[in-house]
Amino acid sequence: MSNRQCASVGMGLFLVGILLSIAYLPQFATIIFVSLILHSLLVDTVDSMSAGRMPRALAALSVLGCFVLLMVVAFVLISATVVPMGQDFIDRLPQMVKTFMALPWVKDLPIIGRELNSVWMQLTNFSVDLMSSSITVVVSLFTRVIDIVLTLLVTYYLLADGERIKYWLASRFADDQQDRIMTLIEGILGSLRVFIVSQLKICLLMGLLVYSYFAYRSLPYGPVFAIFSGVCEFLPVVGPTIASCFASLIMVTISPVIGLQTIIFFLIITQINHNLIYPAFVGHYLRLHPLAIILGLTLAGELIGPLGMFMAVPTMVIGRMIVEDIYRAFAESKTNE
Repeated sequence: MSNRQCASVGMGLFLVGILLSIAYLPQFATIIFVSLILHSLLVDTVDSMSAGRMPRALAALSVLGCFVLLMVVAFVLISATVVPMGQDFIDRLPQMVKTFMALPWVKDLPIIGRELNSVWMQLTNFSVDLMSSSITVVVSLFTRVIDIVLTLLVTYYLLADGERIKYWLASRFADDQQDRIMTLIEGILGSLRVFIVSQLKICLLMGLLVYSYFAYRSLPYGPVFAIFSGVCEFLPVVGPTIASCFASLIMVTISPVIGLQTIIFFLIITQINHNLIYPAFVGHYLRLHPLAIILGLTLAGELIGPLGMFMAVPTMVIGRMIVEDIYRAFAESKTNE
């Protein structure tokens, strides 16, 4: 077996290891996933500070410390406002379902009513699971001390020694394959950075738009739907659709007119997002067909649950790049024969 083939086998095993760790070691996978997110967010600032006279280790420690302080403040604010409101929303949701099913145009049409009830219950169950998981993740991140410490340590070493770690990984392969591996690692990290940072920008933008709409119309649970819509943006294609349908159906229980206006609002911002914002932010870095995203999210949700759905798209991006590199190396070897 040639060095090129050995490298391809090694990368294939690495991809399998990623998938197995997500499926069977979710706690470990979560620590790595969150650490990569933090690294993507903070590495540019660390690079800028270390470009001067500040040692990189000190720059990494300073940036990470400031970020942790901001997160503690954010956690206190969320715990005091959004989390109680979200729990109240979940507690009152069964009554909202009864209100929806009692609407005349639902109650007087048994066939349509049964179908709507089935769709409503599925959408409600999924949305509540996702919302509860999001709240649980936010709370657990600040209550599971060991996981926090491990995540911060991994993030610190990625920020401080990222270059040495990459060269060490590449050095595990044959000399003539190390440049190829370094290029692949740089490509993966670059794509993940663009994807994660862009997704966070879109999440914040969508959350702000939804909150502004609910606040302007004086509608209840604005912060809950704003955060829920922002979180759902991390599930491309599927997430925004679920958030839009769920929020619109809830508003129908207040007033059919308000529900219709909410549907129109979400249709407008969804189209703007899909056709203008998302392509501008993410662009060609994702390069995944919407059907592949839907199937990947569905499979991850079935196998692992909401946590798997959040990790599905970044994992698919890594897998696509590894498979493309293996295929490219195979094609080059056939050409050279």
